[in-house]
Amino acid sequence: MSAMTQSGRRGLARIERLFDALADPARGERTVVAVLLAYAALWTLYGAIAKGSQDIHADMSEQFALGRELALGYPKHPPLAMAVVRAWFAVFPTADWAYYLLAMVNVALALWIAGGSARGFSTAKSACSGSRCSRWCRSSISTDSSST
Repeated sequence: MSAMTQSGRRGLARIERLFDALADPARGERTVVAVLLAYAALWTLYGAIAKGSQDIHADMSEQFALGRELALGYPKHPPLAMAVVRAWFAVFPTADWAYYLLAMVNVALALWIAGGSARGFSTAKSACSGSRCSRWCRSSISTDSSST
């Protein structure tokens, strides 16, 4: 009897295909962007649902308020964050979900920049290690014959 269900095998196969796409030089960048967009969308949805019954954080409202009147500096903060918030809300509506989206876009952008920097220092062999790890995990799970 196999220790892994058919749906578990399909899930591992999807993860393996994702790792292979990330390691492929032709598809890697597109895959990274797609994964980061999904990441930002899911965490924005989570923030909107989980914090829907609460007010926004005090720092967020402070940045929004200070961003209405741009200055070269503020008593507690440098001006870049307020300028970014002002530009963001010039495009998006003034809503909590839009602020959560701004936060997650910043995180996704930072991850993309960090990943690009790391790819400059790594080899294709190290980039494929995630795919190899996925294959090893799949083979070790499928050969596990212990019963619970």
